Amino acid sequence: MAALIYYRRYLFEQPTRFLRATVFLFLSITVILLVFIILGCTSSMASYSSVYAVKFVSGNAYVQASYYGICASYTNTTIACTPIANTTTLEEFTSVTASTGATVNLLTFGTVVTKKLLRPGLPIASLVIIAIAHLANCARMLAANPHSLFSFTADTIAGWASIIASILWGIGATWDYTVSDTLSAVVEGSTSDAVSVVRGTRMSQMGWAAFALLVIATACSVISSILDAHSMPPRKLEEPSNA
Repeated sequence: MAALIYYRRYLFEQPTRFLRATVFLFLSITVILLVFIILGCTSSMASYSSVYAVKFVSGNAYVQASYYGICASYTNTTIACTPIANTTTLEEFTSVTASTGATVNLLTFGTVVTKKLLRPGLPIASLVIIAIAHLANCARMLAANPHSLFSFTADTIAGWASIIASILWGIGATWDYTVSDTLSAVVEGSTSDAVSVVRGTRMSQMGWAAFALLVIATACSVISSILDAHSMPPRKLEEPSNA
């Protein structure tokens, strides 16, 4: 009970403390979401195999593509996932008979998306910059004097890193959405509907949720810096000495 009272006073006596705690929480969740997005389709576990950018479906077979992995399966069979560096275990999906009778190479579609269209550098760079903002925010939370040079430096790093990460991941999330929409129109039209394209709903939701949390964390970081600046005590003017 005493601990709860202490933390309540710690967070609410100064508004900036509560804001920085919010930044800490939201950035932590954002990091977790981006890690799952990056590792999507690299393992057959449901928490990873269900995270993909696009899925190509033809007949009773499908191939899912993500940043660094590909998953493939037939309807009502166990899904197989592998890193993009080694897709030999999925060779059977290079020749799939579609419902129209045509033979399609689903594995090639997935490989092209992973290697040529998706941009893994965007989520990785965003993750690194978010980690920097996270560490700077933690350092600022531990600072005893809110008006010291250390606090100012930590505030500046956390604020700018959050802003840059928001812009970078906003571009990444938009790019992923655009890729899936474009593929749906191009692939389905070029294959005469022998292959259908499905956007990865879970990856899209996680991506936009990460972006929203990042924007809120950035706003809280900037607002806390402004509040600290306004609460800084004015400098005392030196009185002229009577010589």
